Order: sequence, then C-alpha cells, then structure tokens
Amino acid sequence: MSGRVLSVYSTKGGVGKTLLAVNLAADMAIQAQARVLLVDFATSLSADCSALLGMEGPKTFRDVLPFVSDVDLDLLRGFLPAHPSGIEILSVAHAPQQLKALKPEEIVRVLSAMARVYEYIVIDAGGPFGDDIVTVLDLSHLILLVTTADVLSVNQTRQAIEQLRNLHFPGNQLQIVVNQAGLKDDLDLGTISSSLGKKVFAQFPYEPEAAFGSIKRANPVVLSYPRSALSTRIDRLAVHFISRKHGGKGFLDTLPVRRALTEGRPSTNLDMRPELETQFSDAAERDAYIQRVKDMKVQVHQRLLERLDLKKINLEKLEGADPAQRDEMRQRTQRAISDLVDELGAFIRSREERKRVVQELLDEALGLGPLENLLSDERISEIMVNRHDRIYIERHGRIELTDCAFADNRQLLGVIERIVAPLGRRIDESTPFVDARLPDGSRVNAIIPPLAIQGPTITIRKFASKPFTVHDLIKIDAMTEEMARFLDACVKGRRNILISGGTSTGKTTMLNVMASFIPGTERIITIEDAAELQLPQDHVVRLEARPANIEGGGAITIRDLVRNALRMRPDRIVVGECRGGESLDMLQAMNTGHDGSLTTIHANSPRDSLSRLETTVLFAGFDIPSLAIRQQIAAAINVVLQMGRSSSDGSRRVLKVTEIVTLRGSEFVTQDLFVFRQVRVGSGGKVHGRFLPTGVMPTFLWDLHSRGIDLDAEIFRLASEEDRELLKDDADIDVLTVQPPGAINIATGSAQPPARG
Repeated sequence: MSGRVLSVYSTKGGVGKTLLAVNLAADMAIQAQARVLLVDFATSLSADCSALLGMEGPKTFRDVLPFVSDVDLDLLRGFLPAHPSGIEILSVAHAPQQLKALKPEEIVRVLSAMARVYEYIVIDAGGPFGDDIVTVLDLSHLILLVTTADVLSVNQTRQAIEQLRNLHFPGNQLQIVVNQAGLKDDLDLGTISSSLGKKVFAQFPYEPEAAFGSIKRANPVVLSYPRSALSTRIDRLAVHFISRKHGGKGFLDTLPVRRALTEGRPSTNLDMRPELETQFSDAAERDAYIQRVKDMKVQVHQRLLERLDLKKINLEKLEGADPAQRDEMRQRTQRAISDLVDELGAFIRSREERKRVVQELLDEALGLGPLENLLSDERISEIMVNRHDRIYIERHGRIELTDCAFADNRQLLGVIERIVAPLGRRIDESTPFVDARLPDGSRVNAIIPPLAIQGPTITIRKFASKPFTVHDLIKIDAMTEEMARFLDACVKGRRNILISGGTSTGKTTMLNVMASFIPGTERIITIEDAAELQLPQDHVVRLEARPANIEGGGAITIRDLVRNALRMRPDRIVVGECRGGESLDMLQAMNTGHDGSLTTIHANSPRDSLSRLETTVLFAGFDIPSLAIRQQIAAAINVVLQMGRSSSDGSRRVLKVTEIVTLRGSEFVTQDLFVFRQVRVGSGGKVHGRFLPTGVMPTFLWDLHSRGIDLDAEIFRLASEEDRELLKDDADIDVLTVQPPGAINIATGSAQPPARG
C-alpha cells in the first residue's frame, strides 16, 4: 500500500491554510470511509490543527520513530489520537528543539511508514523553504499553494512558485488555491492566473460565519456548517481527489509515484544521479523507462526548436554576452524546458531525476549536451566520443568508459556544428573533419561520416584552468628537483630545447613549465596551432595559426607565423609543435641570434626526435643535403627532453634529459644527463621507479657559469653502485668507460670541454 500525500502550503500566514487542510482531511475521511492522517507540519509550532479539532497533546514524529520499521507498523493503528470525523492527527514537534533535531531522513522514514498505514495523508505545511519543508513537499503527490486574492499574498505566492521551480518541482505538482475570495477589492481570477503563470485550481469563498463558527466550536466546517458555501466547495474538492472517476481512480491516485516516499529515503541531494538499477524490479522495466526518457527528450528538443530559435544561439554568443543577458537567456530556456518536461515527462519518478533531465536538455540547447558535466570536472584531461553512445574520458591518466550518451547521431552532429560555427568553419561531407577550440581554450577535433564509419566523433583535449607549475610536476613524480634546477638553468642560460614525446605524454604541459622559466624582462612570441600555452609573464605575444575558410582560402600556417615572428623583435620564440616546413625557419632562428627558443615534436626517443626533425625540415620544399640539415640541427638544438606515459597507470614523466653534443661525420653525438628507470609495477598498475643522473656533466656547464648561472655539479653525480647497475644496459650511457668528445665524467674529474660543432 502506498498512501497519497497532499500538502496544503503557504509561506504567508493568515490565508486560511490550516482551516482548509483540516476540513479537506475531515471531508476525505467521511467521503471515502478511509484512514486519513492529518499532519501538522507548520514550523511555527502553533499546533493550529489540534486547536481547530479540539484535540490536545498529539503525538509527534519523535514519538512514532520507534514504530516505523515494517514489523511495528501495526502498532501505529490506534496509537495516534482520532477525531470523530475519522481523521487521526500527528504533529511534527512540540518544541523548537525537537524540530531542529529532526533530520530529513527521519521525516522521510516517518511519512513513508505512514503511507503504508493510511490511504491519504494531508499535511498542513507552512514556513520558509528549509530542508524540512522541502523534504515534506518532495514527498507530496500534490501541493496546494494557498493564496488570498490580494496583491501582497499573490506576490508571495509567485515567489514561492519560482523557488519551487528552481528546486525542480514539476509545475503540475503545484496547484493554486484562492481562499477567502469575493471581497470587494479582490483581484479577479484572470489577473491572479496571469500573475502566477498558472490557472487557479480551486477557490473558496469568504464566509466568516462558517469559518469562525467552526473554530469556536472546535469542529470542522464540513461538520458544523455542512450547508454553507465554504463547506460545499471543500466537499467538491475532496470528492474530486478521492472519487473513482479517473479510470477507476481518484485524482490523487492518478498522480506519479513519489520514489522518495516508496523507497523511504530523502531526495534533497539534487546533484545525485539516481541509481536506476535500484528503482526497478527487473532490467526490462529499467530499460523501458530509460527509452521513455530518451523519447521524451527528443520530443522536448523538437518543441524547443519551435519555441526558441536555438540555431542562432552558439557558444561564442553565450560566452561573449553580457552576464545579465546570458543569465536571462538561460533562465528563459530553462523555463521553457521545465514547462515541456511538465507536459511530456509526468512519468519521471523523482525530483533529482527531473533535475538531471532538465539540466541535460538545457546543456543540449545551449551547450554541449552530456559533455558539459565532463568539461566541468577538473580531474578529466581528455574526452573521447567514439560514437553517440560511447563516450570515454581520461582521468588521472586512465581511460574510462562513462555512462554519458547523446540521444543519437543527429544530436552529436548538432553539438559539433555548435562548436565550429562561431569560428567561421563548417563540417560536412566535403569537409568531414575539423580542428577547433572551445571558448575556454580546450582543443577539439571532430570527424564525421563517411570518414568516421560509426558516426560523428569528437576528441577534446581539455584546457587546464590552472596551468601546472614545476612544483606540481615534482609533486606528481614527473621529474626531480635536481632535474628542475638544471632545466631552469638551461632556459635562463638560453639553451635551445626540444621537447619530444608521443601523443598525450605531456609535451605541451612541459613546454608551458619550461617557458615559465624565461625571465619576465624578455619579449616572448608563442606560436601554436591551437592556443594552449598559459605563460605567467606579461611581455608575451600569442599567435595562432588559422585554417582555410569555407571557400578554401585564407589559411595562415605555423611557418607563416614563425617567419613573421622574426620581424617582431623576439627575445624568445616558443613554437607549440614542429611538424612541417616551419622546422627549417625555427632552426635558422635558433642559429641566428634567437637562442633560448623552445618547441616540441612527436617522437619516441631523443635520437628519433632528431631524425623526425630532419624529416620535417624537408617539408619546407628546399632541396637541402641531409648533412647540411644535420649540421643545422646539431648547432641549434642543445637539449632534448623525452616525455613518456606509462601504459599501466597513465602516469606522465620525463624519461630522459639528453644533450646534443656535436656531429661526428654524419652521426649525432648525444649523452644522457638524467634518465628514469622503472623498478617495479605495484598494486593497481602503479609504476615505481627512480630518476637518476648518469654521472655525466653537460658540455655547456662552463658557458652557464660564464652567464652568471651557478649550477652545483653534484646534481649529476651517481649516488651508488645500484644506480650504475640500473644504467649499464643503456646504449647511450657508459659511465664506467669512454664518454663522447667533450663529455665530463664527474666520477673521474673534469676538463675544459671543446667547442660545439
């Protein structure tokens, strides 16, 4: 058995709320010959219900809490005092201390138990929106908002409706009752309905003789003055609620089940996603419900397109709009969505589920749909939509499948168009893939059929709201403090640095950290495909490449920007990634007075990065001998940082810090200065290892010293024989025998290194 709960509520006193609640309860008990419970839940603790019925000392929630387990429910019968009309009464508390100590979950436990004993529960609820009132209203199948026909009361009722709708109470759960109607200066029903945005559900006449007479007799109006107009109206509403006219059910019986009431748990945590598995008896019922929600969302979205011109609303307009206009746009759209969900989604079983559906529809209308929550999660670094119902994320370096999904491919394609439209780009069969950027700077790649066979696909590299610092990298074991000191010295000493690594190994993060070492007095030009760098210095000029427009013209490449940057009086040039002909211009800049520059490249080892750089130079379109290119590289690049990502735990770190010493014949001479050695893989796949100096000092150590940069040579010293054992299998390291020309073995002494070249 699950009793129906009716709340009679007002935030304002003096509107006759309690009189209506008492008389509705009494009349429903008489008409239905059913067990009806009247709950006095006015937070003022004035015990008005008891006074109107001439009853003293009603039981409280605290009194019945010991009986609310299933085995004790029968003890409730006869435990509560009964009125001759047949109703029984329960009070929330007798003293403010009792009410303050009452928890929302205890309110739910009591009323859930009562709903298994009583066919109808009428709650006299009043007071401001605290956790207690919200919990009671959330358990109600229907809420009658009582107002009088004066301006002040109608205005307060309008505010109450707005608050309840903001709390995601369905509009069809709220009904307006006008009490004490018929006075000379009253507002008419049309004006009241227009002001409240809802039709008046019922009205009761101002009949002081019957009202005050029943109070004086301590007996309900429906018993004391059964022929009065007030009693007739109350009787009519009570019959409507309980008579079996609506498909064999009373009106209250046709209203959606309140899941919090049947499950006996509060639903005031609006951020909690319901666990659908616990709501349904079997998987088929659950799947049918999920499909019903999906179908409803499609209908809402179609209706919304008719009401609001959503195609003219894009991300750029939302981000660039005045805050007041942006808020008004969101509120207007949310109101329209809430109204449509009221109309089409009455089957939704809980307020938090309704909130989730409304939020998802709002995100679809004005944002990126199910991606919005993922974008707001700071722990997520990458979002990968393989198809409309398969969305993966990378969190803390691990790939996870989410339970988020788009309704269909059409909705997913709409989100892609919403992203690219503000940037003046298009995506269609003639241009089936595109690179773009979200307003927050996150990098987006999208590709659609016929190239993407399973449907539209999106990959989003999230833009960090707070960039990593070198201290963060040390803290997460991406490098050591000694390595950080050395790299800081390299940047300040104007060494040219190449950051190498595979996809998603942290190259851009490391580039941002390295660039942050550049003194603030120098002019920095950054050049990127999609602007991601966030440098703390003031004297920074950020340049971003531009793809071709819809007509296929107007493209500005990285190479164009590198060549233009040379005319901008740069002290440092930072290129996000060298992948084409810009590599030649970058090398020439490094060799002609713009030393101390930084860039990244895709490669799996320091030596591979040099080969890769040599290949990209050829993309410039000049017939340059391989030896000449290698000479340029050897003269330009001083240090390579090799980044890596562990497949077992997703951790990213510096795997090697390698110096490019010289070119011997046609072969690069390199020496590793620091390396990472994996020792073991622990529980959960966590990688344990050590960062080790190789015992070799860089050949440019004296040059750093001449620039006033003191670097303790001890940071390069091998600590133990165990370290030597860990290093001995590396082909680029032989700390026990011969070093490359100019290298200095800190274990055997030092010597003046020869010049580079």
